[in-house]
Amino acid sequence: MLSKTPNYKVNPMAPGQLSQLIAEKVDEAKKNNQTHDYTHDLTKKIEFAQIKMRKDHLYYNVQNDRTLIAVKEFIEDSGKDKDYFSISNSFNLEQQDNYHKIIHGFISKTMVEEFNRHKDQRFPVYITSEGILANGNTRMSCWREMDIFDEIDCRVFPAELSSDWDLMREVVDEQDNAIDIKQEYKWYARAERMAMNIEAWPKAKTSTGKINFAHIAQKMRYRTSSEAENNFKMYQLAQEFIATKNFPNYKKVSDLDALGSDSGKQAFETLAKSRKTKETKIHDDILERITRTCFEIMGTDNAGTYNSKHLAIQDQWKNGNILRLQKILDQSGDKPVDILGGEKKEKEDAKKFESKPYHGKKSDDRKKVLEDELKETRLAIEKEKDKGTKQLFKKKVQKTINQLGETAFVLDDTSDLTGIDDLFILLDDAVDKLKNKVKDIKDKR
Repeated sequence: MLSKTPNYKVNPMAPGQLSQLIAEKVDEAKKNNQTHDYTHDLTKKIEFAQIKMRKDHLYYNVQNDRTLIAVKEFIEDSGKDKDYFSISNSFNLEQQDNYHKIIHGFISKTMVEEFNRHKDQRFPVYITSEGILANGNTRMSCWREMDIFDEIDCRVFPAELSSDWDLMREVVDEQDNAIDIKQEYKWYARAERMAMNIEAWPKAKTSTGKINFAHIAQKMRYRTSSEAENNFKMYQLAQEFIATKNFPNYKKVSDLDALGSDSGKQAFETLAKSRKTKETKIHDDILERITRTCFEIMGTDNAGTYNSKHLAIQDQWKNGNILRLQKILDQSGDKPVDILGGEKKEKEDAKKFESKPYHGKKSDDRKKVLEDELKETRLAIEKEKDKGTKQLFKKKVQKTINQLGETAFVLDDTSDLTGIDDLFILLDDAVDKLKNKVKDIKDKR
């Protein structure tokens, strides 16, 4: 088992010497046909030289996607310049040493156990022609702490591609996802990379300024543009959740890990998807209130009488609850009044609609507001469901009448009327039975 604090001291080879050594090994590998061909996006063929390098000589990729949030928070906590971990600072020993301390925290118990069991590297790592890891940062930190594999198998990006980090990320995007050594890729870390790409890529936004999620999905290997969009909206909501400052345990993005083994992924996914289906259909104040209630459910781990936070969040977006809130809004003095259309202004003493009912309140008061809100939500949904059940009989009768009308429409001189009188008798009997049942129910009321 690894120590909770790192013991390895980073001491890579000098940059100039390292790039020269790699160049010599690449030439030798090509002469011996020790290469690996890869076709990127079905068009671009890339030839990787396969070489062995001492693990101590190589440099971490300090812009590794999995650690973007951890790196960002390290910079904020330590007062470093925002470019402290930029690619241009990759060869600074101080940054490499601090990065090792960060990436050490990402080594999983499973990874250590697998390398202990198999004593095998399993997969090569990809490196630039200068000796920076393009993938495998976590594995490298694990090997260094475990002191295994003095030399490791590497595939080298051609020198002309070794500064194109967008392309290199695309090529190695799935390299760390083998089941047996898989290292968790936090959903919010991937979203942070997306946010950075949106600002950096010319095609990430359309001519009208809208985010081009189809392009993002293709470049970042999301399955669909909807998946990319939802991941981005989840991240925006997570930042808004933290910005409320209502939850002392959630002061930064990495604190989301306290929301569970999935770092709140299911909760924010439910919130983002539910919100998207309603955001253009309901009043902004109702949208804000429901969102704040969902934040309160997550931040306090209080789902009231619900079996899970997921179910409590789902119910907030159901029509019964939205109708409840719409009624409260309509009765308040906050709803826009169409005076020309004949609407009358509410009384001046009408109770205002609270879009942020938890704002500025103490924790005990917020708890009461939340639990009342959850009870009212559940009751409103039950009433709406009950109302629908009560109307079901009349809807069925109306549907039958409509079907009879359609049946009459197809009746003409060519219709086969054999046995029709018997069918009419059955129809009359069915109607009589229905009428009698209705009469019995009325008499009992």
